[in-house]
Amino acid sequence: MANELGDGDPLQATLHEAQREVLEQEIFSLLIRDASVLPTSSVRVAERLLVVEATQDTEIRFELVRLRVAFRLF
Repeated sequence: MANELGDGDPLQATLHEAQREVLEQEIFSLLIRDASVLPTSSVRVAERLLVVEATQDTEIRFELVRLRVAFRLF
């Protein structure tokens, strides 16, 4: 079956954005899971933020941010 949606199709852009968001959420969940078992680090978790205290003066921050995809239908 041929691809009926062109590259500039708003539906295609929305589908790609949804796929990207699901993948990012899965990766973020894995980061939280793995960070929670680090033996030498302090970990703080919020809804969309993970902070790992790597050393006394160093934090590693992972933040899940939402991107907007804008398009117009003519």
